[in-house]
Amino acid sequence: MSLGTLWLLVRRGLRASWGAAAVLAAVALVAALVLTVLPRAVDRWHGAMLDHAASQISAVSRDLRLTPTGAPRSFTDRASDVPTAPPWDRVLTWLEEVRRGLPEPLRGTVGPPHVTVSAPEVPAAPASGLGISAVALVLRAAPDLAEHARLVEGAWPLPNPVTFRWGDGAAADADDAAPVTPTQIVLSRAGATAIGWTVGSVHELPPPFPPVVVVGLYEPVPGADGYFEHAAYGGDPLIVTDPLSGTTVTVAGSVAPEVILPLALGSPRLTLWYPVDLSDVAGAETRTLLDQTRRFTAASLQSSGLDDLPVRVSTGATDLLGRVLAQQVSVDAVLAVTAAGPVGALLVVLALGSRLVVERRRKALALLHARGASGGAVRAVAGVEGAVAGLPGAAVGTAVGLLLVPGTVTAGQVLLALGAGLAPAVALTLTASGARLGVGRRADLGAGGSRPWRVTGEALVLIAAAVSTGLLVARGAVGAGGAAGAGAGAERLDPLVVVAPALLCLAVALLVVRALPWLVAPLERALARRRGLVGFLGAARARRDPAGGVLPAVALVLCVAVAASSSVLSATVDAGMSDAAWEHVGADLRVSDVWISPEQVAGLRAAQDVAAVATLGGFGTGGLTPLDPSTSQGAPAPQERVAVMAVDAAELTRVQDGVPGAVPAAMLAALTRETADGTLPVLASTGAGLPGGAAGELARQGSTKDPVPVRSVGTIDLLPGMPPAQRFVVVDAGRAAEVLGVTYVPSVAFVRLDTAVGSTTHVPPALAAVVDTGTARWETAAGTAAELAQSPAPRALRLAATAALALAAALVAMTVVLTLLLAGPARARLLAVLRSLGAGARQGRSLVVWETAPWVVVALVAGAVLAWAVPAVVLAAVDLTVLTGGSAQPLARHDPVVLTGLGVAVVAVAVVAGAVVAVRSGRDVAAQLRTGDDR
Repeated sequence: MSLGTLWLLVRRGLRASWGAAAVLAAVALVAALVLTVLPRAVDRWHGAMLDHAASQISAVSRDLRLTPTGAPRSFTDRASDVPTAPPWDRVLTWLEEVRRGLPEPLRGTVGPPHVTVSAPEVPAAPASGLGISAVALVLRAAPDLAEHARLVEGAWPLPNPVTFRWGDGAAADADDAAPVTPTQIVLSRAGATAIGWTVGSVHELPPPFPPVVVVGLYEPVPGADGYFEHAAYGGDPLIVTDPLSGTTVTVAGSVAPEVILPLALGSPRLTLWYPVDLSDVAGAETRTLLDQTRRFTAASLQSSGLDDLPVRVSTGATDLLGRVLAQQVSVDAVLAVTAAGPVGALLVVLALGSRLVVERRRKALALLHARGASGGAVRAVAGVEGAVAGLPGAAVGTAVGLLLVPGTVTAGQVLLALGAGLAPAVALTLTASGARLGVGRRADLGAGGSRPWRVTGEALVLIAAAVSTGLLVARGAVGAGGAAGAGAGAERLDPLVVVAPALLCLAVALLVVRALPWLVAPLERALARRRGLVGFLGAARARRDPAGGVLPAVALVLCVAVAASSSVLSATVDAGMSDAAWEHVGADLRVSDVWISPEQVAGLRAAQDVAAVATLGGFGTGGLTPLDPSTSQGAPAPQERVAVMAVDAAELTRVQDGVPGAVPAAMLAALTRETADGTLPVLASTGAGLPGGAAGELARQGSTKDPVPVRSVGTIDLLPGMPPAQRFVVVDAGRAAEVLGVTYVPSVAFVRLDTAVGSTTHVPPALAAVVDTGTARWETAAGTAAELAQSPAPRALRLAATAALALAAALVAMTVVLTLLLAGPARARLLAVLRSLGAGARQGRSLVVWETAPWVVVALVAGAVLAWAVPAVVLAAVDLTVLTGGSAQPLARHDPVVLTGLGVAVVAVAVVAGAVVAVRSGRDVAAQLRTGDDR
C-alpha cells in the first residue's frame, strides 16, 4: 500500500468517524496535560515544603556550625602591651577551602564562612531608674562586623593596650595613681537602650577587667538577622524577667579585634559557621542534599589555623531535611494513590474510544481486507488514524500544561508528551489486531461461561490485592514517626503504598462486574411479570449483554473511588491539622512566654466574652522514683528525671472541655482530692514509669526537702497546650505549692471564650491589654489551624484532590458517552423494532437509562466501600503526622454531606451525558428497518 493510498484512507476514515477520533484526541490531551503538569507541580510543591520548613527555624539551627574540641593555642595569647588581632585570616582561608571542596548541591547552599571570638560574660551595672536588676556583658570581636551593621552614632572601636586590675584593683604593671585606659566598645542601639548606656559613657567592670567606654552605636543592616543569631545579643538584647530575682539583660559589646584575646583571659570562645540558604534548592535535590549534609557532619575536620584541633560540624538542617523528605514522601504517597484511579480510568476510556473507532470503521476495514490488503496494512491504517488524532491533542495538552506550570522543557517531558500522543495509535493498532472484521456475534447468546484466561486474571488480581494490602497494613506507617519510619526507609516512597490501593480498587471493580448479573437477575424476573416491556428488556440486556462490556464498570468504579477517597484523605489531613492546633494551643486562646500575676489572671477572667481561664506553670525538674508495691519494703525502681508541671486543675477542666486530646475531667478532678494515704496525687506521662494507682517519691531538683510521696491517678500522653516534654508529671498548683515548698508563678494562661463568640483567629485587644509585657506571646487555636492549613503540603493535597475530582467527572462523562455510543447500533435496531410495534420515544430514552443506570448505581456503592477502605489502607501505611503537625495519626474523616454531594454529582454527570446520547437515539427508524437485523 502506497503512502498516498494510506493517507487517503486515513482522511476518509477521520471524516466518517470524526466524533470517535475527537474522543481519542481528548484522551491524548488529558494524558499529556497530566504528564506535563504533575511532575512540575510535584517538584514545585517539594521546593515549597523545603522553603516553608526552612523559614520556620532559626538561622542558628539551619546553618552549619563548626566547633573546635578545645581552645587553639594561637587564640589564647594574653599579652596586653602589644595588641594583636586573632589569626582568623588563616581560619577563614581554611574554611573557604573546605567550602569549595563540598559537592553540589550542598556547595550551592553554603555561603562564605564567618567567625567571631567572644570573652566570658562579665557583670555590669545598668543605668539607674530602668528597673533592671543585673546586666551581663559579652565582649566580642569579629572581622566582618561592619559588613552586617551600620554605624548610626559615634565611631568604631580602636585598639589600645589592655590593663588588667588584679587583686585590689591596682594595675598590674603601673603605679596605683596611674589611670586605666577604658576599653572601647560599640553596642547595638537596641542593647544600649535596654540598659541605658550612651555614647561616651564609661562603665566599671569587676576586676581584673578594665572599664569600658561606649564609642559608638550601630543597627543591623537588613538581612543580617541570621548573622546576629550566631553573634548572640549583638543585635537584640536578651531580657529575662524572673518574679523572684528580677530582670536581667544580656548584651554584646564589640571591641577592636586586637584586644579580644587578652580580654578572653585564656578562654576565648570561637564561633565559626557557614550560613545556609535553602531557597534555591529544587525539590528533587532534597534527598541528595540530605545525604551530603549527613556525610559532611559525620566527618571530623582539622586545620593548622586551629592548631590541628579536631573540629566537629553540626547543623539542624539534617533534621530539617529529614522532616521535609518525610513530608515529601507522605505527600507523594497520597498523590500517587489519588492519581492511580484517574490513570486507570483514562486507560479504560482509551480502550473504549479505540473500540468505538474500530466499530465505526469495521465495514470499511473489512472491505479493505477483502480487496487484498494484508493484516499489517489494516493495522497501519488504524494506527495512523490514532496518531493523527492523538499527536495534535497531546501538543495542545502539553502547551496548556506549560502555561499552567511554566518551566524548562526537558527531554523526558518531551518523551512523555510524545508517548501520550502515540497512545491512541497503539490502542487502535491493538484493537484492530484483535477485532473480527465483518459481522459480529451475539454476546448474549454465547456459551455463558467465562474464558479461562479471564477467570485466571481476575483471581490473580484478587490475590495480589489481598496480599499487598495485608503486607502494607501489617508493616505499619512509614514516615517520621511511624513504626517503620526509622532509617532511610522512611525517606523513600514504597511502591507498595501505590500498588496496594490501586489493586484494591481494581479488585472491587472486578467483584462488582461479577456480582451485577446476580443482582439484576431477581429484578429481571420481577419485571417480567409486569405489563411494561421496556423495564424487562433493559434488565435483561444489562444482565446478558451489558453495554461496553466490563471496561465501563471498571472505569466508573475507579472514578467514583478516587473522587470519594481523595476527598476523605484531604478532609482527614485538614482535620488532623485542626486537632494539632488544639493540641499546641490547648484552648481558644493561649498566652505564654511571660510570668502571669494573680491580678492579670483576674483581669483575664473579668474580660468580656471570657468563659473561663486556667493557668499552667513549671516547678522545675525532679527525680521520680516509682515504688514497687509487690514487696513489703516498697523497693524503688530506677529514678526518672521528669518535668514537674502545675495546673489550675478545676479551671482547666472548664477551659479544655471538648478540646481534642484533653485530659478526662475525672483525672483532673482527682488531682484536687485528698488521697487515703496522704500522698500528693499526680498525673504521670506515659514515659515517666508511674502507671495509674502506683506510688512513688518525687524529689524536686535543687530542693533541700525530703522527697515527697506521690501517687499516680492516671497516665497521659500529653496535656494540650503544655510545652513539650518527654517525661513529666502534672500536679494541682494549689496543693503542690505547699507540699513542694515553692511559689506558684504561672507562665501560661488558657482562655476559653463564650460559646456565642466561638473560636477566633485574632486576639481581642481587651485581652491583649491585660497581659502586655512586650514578650507575651498570644496564640489562637483557629489562627494556628489556619496557618497550618496554608502550608505547602496540605495546599498541595487540596489542589490535587480538586483536580482529581474534576478529572474523575470528565472521565465519568466520557465513559458514559462512549459506552452508549458503542451500544448505539444494537440499540438503534431494537428501537426500530419497538417503534414499529408502537413504542414511543419515552421507551427509547428508558432503554438508554437501563444501559448505564445499573453500572452507575453499583459504582456508587463500590465507591462508598472504597471511600472507607482506601483511606484506611493509606493511614495504615503512611504517617500523616509529618503533614498535620500532630503527635498522633489522624483518624479518617468521612463527611456524609460531602460524600452525598459527590454521589449526586456523579449521577448528574451520568444523566447529562446519557441525555445527550438519548436525544440522538431512535432517529431514522425506517433506515434501521431496511438494514435488517444482521445479528
